[in-house]
Amino acid sequence: MPISKTVLDGIEIIGSLVGTRQDLAEAFQLAADGGINPIVHTRKLSEINDIVDEMKNDEIVGRMVVDFTHGAN
Repeated sequence: MPISKTVLDGIEIIGSLVGTRQDLAEAFQLAADGGINPIVHTRKLSEINDIVDEMKNDEIVGRMVVDFTHGAN
């Protein structure tokens, strides 16, 4: 992973104590080949209370991203 892209794009890499270096290399290759399709939903800041309720009720699949660029309304 290029450091500049990681920092500028806000990419976070989280490690694991499980698996080998080969497993890690294969996982990175799978991602590079487009084999990972994350589920990401973008919502407005004004929907934050709904998002919290959905989290409490275990209704969220994937990741929920709050878009602060469009304000609270």
